Amino acid sequence: MTDRGIIFSAPMVRALLEGRKTMTRRLATSPLRRCVPGDRLWVRETCMKAETFWCYRADYSDEVAANMSAMSAKGWRPSIHMPRAASRITLTVTAVRTEPLQRIPEVDCLAEGSIPAENPSLGGCVDGGVMVHTDRECVYATPRAWYRELWDKLHGPGSWDANPEVVVLTFTVSTNRE
Repeated sequence: MTDRGIIFSAPMVRALLEGRKTMTRRLATSPLRRCVPGDRLWVRETCMKAETFWCYRADYSDEVAANMSAMSAKGWRPSIHMPRAASRITLTVTAVRTEPLQRIPEVDCLAEGSIPAENPSLGGCVDGGVMVHTDRECVYATPRAWYRELWDKLHGPGSWDANPEVVVLTFTVSTNRE
């Protein structure tokens, strides 16, 4: 069993904490390609040390986060610099496979963190009978359309069309609150 760090954006951290995200895809060239079931991934996210405790950017609106940063001597620490001791989320890998990116089925897009229309209490946007969650500001017709946009946002314009080989990690989520 190996422990590795894995970076997630604030919207994806919220999806993990809300129980909507149980899968992630990373380029097959990522060190995460060496994961096996049973490995643990500690989530790295934007954070800030406040006196004797840690604050996490995903827990705050943009306005509140900006005010918090202004009041702090050091401000928000990028996720890449998060120390292991500050991590509040651990993922336990349950399955690993590789496949071309565009092979992703709709059900996997949901496991990647999109919100189905049947769950409007979580917020998000509605279009074509499907609600998806990306910083509560975008509208997509399907979970797959949401995932395509997310991939291009993270990896650059046209990266979806390149259809790279990806490693697909399925996991269970636990937090230090449990």
